Amino acid sequence: MINGRHVLLGTILTEIVTINQGIDIGKQISFYDYFCRWVEIYKEPKVSHVSLVRYETTEKDVKAFFGNTYIKDITRVQYQDFINHFGANHAPSTVQKINGFIRACVKSAILDDYLIKDFTQNVELVANKDRIKKVEYLNLAEIKKLRLWLTKNLNPDYTSRYMILTAIYTGMRLSEIQAITWKDIDINKADCKK
Repeated sequence: MINGRHVLLGTILTEIVTINQGIDIGKQISFYDYFCRWVEIYKEPKVSHVSLVRYETTEKDVKAFFGNTYIKDITRVQYQDFINHFGANHAPSTVQKINGFIRACVKSAILDDYLIKDFTQNVELVANKDRIKKVEYLNLAEIKKLRLWLTKNLNPDYTSRYMILTAIYTGMRLSEIQAITWKDIDINKADCKK
């Protein structure tokens, strides 16, 4: 015969399963290990070297703050504390980037059934505004002066001068200029296919 305790226990267990939406709450991995694996699987194959270095730096930041804490044990309060700590010494753009990386990782962890809730939701980004670097661009007169100097001082031993001229004439980014090969250049048409 089933007594009231068994019925109550059964009801509680049913509710827990419903609340967890069938997720195996016994599944455990540290936030750091999950983040590293996520970068390896989803980011490393498709991002540039510069972006990969940013992800690897984020891995170190996650390890330094969270250690071996299981991803499922991290709360919004802990994550906010991380953002506050990190933001104290970093510019707003850096805080936004690291938050973006971690949010994407957490969404993946939810899909992989390591988490039920997104602990990055509605966290306030905190940053050190003194760390903002103001970029000052050359005006037209300065560009003309630079172009003239570069043209007069071209030397095959200093490829950076050619690269700067290419940027001035084409508006290409550094990474695009670095990727140019001879097969991209049509000398007869004075054209570059990058």
